[in-house]
Amino acid sequence: MYKDTEGKILGFSGVAGGNIAMLFVLPEAQAQGQGQGVGTALCRHAILKQSATKIDVYEKNPRAKGLYEKLGFQVETRTETDGEGLPYPTLHMQLRP
Repeated sequence: MYKDTEGKILGFSGVAGGNIAMLFVLPEAQAQGQGQGVGTALCRHAILKQSATKIDVYEKNPRAKGLYEKLGFQVETRTETDGEGLPYPTLHMQLRP
């Protein structure tokens, strides 16, 4: 969980089986296309403290994909559907060694 200096929650993440299974940042913490580092901080914590090495991202979310690439992830595979079988092309990314 990521909080601002006043204790307000700005984002959270969850890791399961080495996969960053969820990552959420409040829209107000993503000021006009220029983030405040909340997503980066949450990902780094997941990598360093929770041993995360994988993440899935919808193909139509280039901003998130770019963040993960900056943190060292690369696309390993692509599927036409998400984990629920819905028609959302998904990129499966792996942390580079």
